[in-house]
Amino acid sequence: LTDVVVVGRADSQKLTIEQMGGRCGSATFSLAVNRTGWAANAPLALVAKVTGYTLTEQLQTTLPESQARIWQRFRPLGAVDADLRLTFDGANWKPLLTAKCRGISLTDKEKFPYLVEQTTGDVIYRAADKGSPDQLKLDLTGVGGGRPIKIVADLTHLAPEDPSGPAIGEGVAGERWTPATP
Repeated sequence: LTDVVVVGRADSQKLTIEQMGGRCGSATFSLAVNRTGWAANAPLALVAKVTGYTLTEQLQTTLPESQARIWQRFRPLGAVDADLRLTFDGANWKPLLTAKCRGISLTDKEKFPYLVEQTTGDVIYRAADKGSPDQLKLDLTGVGGGRPIKIVADLTHLAPEDPSGPAIGEGVAGERWTPATP
């Protein structure tokens, strides 16, 4: 991290970071945080914006297990701009990630195990919440095998609590999927 600027305050009851910004390699970032209390289960809310971040294999090692499984399935690599909203209620983390892809490569090891390159467009990931499943929305255009590929998907049940995933016939794994080309 370089060029870091932090504006905030902390006391015995609360941490507030009104503005934090800087650079991480070629990326720039800004974030704000509110945390009520100092216990391990203290509620927290964070918003962040990252511009020009390069997704690499190393990022996977920093993710919680359920999100790491999603990463392994799609293997996105390349430059993105992202907005993150993250809350912690004392027991559960709830991320909402919106990313604008700028020429990434990716695949879907389960449904479309072919590399799609030069991919641009939007990705939105929302964690499971209040009985609703997690959700991944894709609206992307890329190139595979020298041909244009359009990817539009609304996937759920990507990060089940059980690491083995949903049973056959449930969720995304139970649906037939045929890739569309423009």
